[in-house]
Amino acid sequence: MSYWRDESWQETLLKFICRDRNFLKKISGMLSEKHFKPRKGEGMHEAYIVAQKAFEYWRDYREPIGGMLQPEILDYIRQNKKKIGRKSRERLMELVNTIKRADGLVAVEAVEKKVSEYLQRQDMSRAVREIIEVQEKGELTPSKFQRIVKNAVKTYDNALKVSHFTDEDAVEKRIKRREKRAQQEFPAIMIEQFDQELRTFPRGEYGLGLAKYKTGKSTLACHLAKAYALQGYNVLMFTLEDPSEMVEDRLDASFTFIKMKKLATKSNRLRRRMKKALIKIRGRIKVVDGSDEGLTIQRMEEIWENFRNQGFTADMVLVDADEGVLPTERMKGDSGERREMKAIHIEFKKWMSRKETWGWMMAQTRRGKSGVRKTLVTADDSAEDISKARRAALVLGIGDGPEGMDEDNTRYLNVPVHRYDKAKKGWPVVGDYSRAIFYDPVKTAEAISEQKED
Repeated sequence: MSYWRDESWQETLLKFICRDRNFLKKISGMLSEKHFKPRKGEGMHEAYIVAQKAFEYWRDYREPIGGMLQPEILDYIRQNKKKIGRKSRERLMELVNTIKRADGLVAVEAVEKKVSEYLQRQDMSRAVREIIEVQEKGELTPSKFQRIVKNAVKTYDNALKVSHFTDEDAVEKRIKRREKRAQQEFPAIMIEQFDQELRTFPRGEYGLGLAKYKTGKSTLACHLAKAYALQGYNVLMFTLEDPSEMVEDRLDASFTFIKMKKLATKSNRLRRRMKKALIKIRGRIKVVDGSDEGLTIQRMEEIWENFRNQGFTADMVLVDADEGVLPTERMKGDSGERREMKAIHIEFKKWMSRKETWGWMMAQTRRGKSGVRKTLVTADDSAEDISKARRAALVLGIGDGPEGMDEDNTRYLNVPVHRYDKAKKGWPVVGDYSRAIFYDPVKTAEAISEQKED
């Protein structure tokens, strides 16, 4: 029996098809639902139904079906309730739950290789049969033989993507894709003043959080991790300055509104509030501690791949902060550090583009005069390599709050660079840094209203 018809293999394959965007990009040109269609007398028609829905969703939206799998399957059952018996419904929902859990995933590269090898063998077998049939008819010529063999040994690299641009069906698919992307491709940062006026950036790009020392870039990093997770995206956070325990404390405090210094004495309250908060973001944020020795971009990508192979595909990668990233190659000379930082940001951008992932990197500004307040942070304030602000799709500058507002908890958020929307915008934002909260919508609205009255 071919491993392709094995139930556990089909489940493994469907887990990646339903969840992994990069896997789908590689295999969707050579694999489709027809490869899951059971032969006469075989079972596993549940895998075929799931594959149909997953590939249809990918063709329509260019997104893995993910959390939409269960609603789609439930709709399918409702629409075909006369054809699907109780046992078949149970097996179908059991398969859906297995895919959602994503237990026992293996290295995605191994799965891609097996898919390619299987399809290659299938094509060669078909070619042998075709040659025999044509030969028996006395119609085999050198040119026909060459064509058949050439088609059978084509490389499965999925490099060529053909779009039938003028087909009516293709037009509808593009409309669906754009409608979907309008909702998903530019995630909100959940700061009302920003989100009402501007959008963020699409997958494959990265943003830069720029702040002077001890002004709130790590608190902003936790805010962004929480914002993406609350919108249903997986977040992989690399902390390269502070130990993971401190980041966990910030996240606990921001989700529960308990002051960081009181987390140890408010354990029961923490448990209750986190239980409610985790309903929305369960398993969506993972924190990797690289504060001891630092990490290269290459090592971070390896960690991203390892989590992906375990079933956690990060939609957003957040690095706090760029000064903790180790260069792949040490550079000498007076401009060595600047060139190292430039290489780090170029590598990070290439990684985000290659994996079609959102990225955020926190960075520190050049040191200003001690005791001097600086409200407006611009791209020119970038430390080491000022050109990194130009590589980012969006830069959020974090400066001191305007005079007359709460100095401890107010910051001025401005947008010096934005490739996908307007720049040169800014707003005061009020948080609660004792609770690791970067932005409090109520306090911010009150402060802005008071400032206007004055």
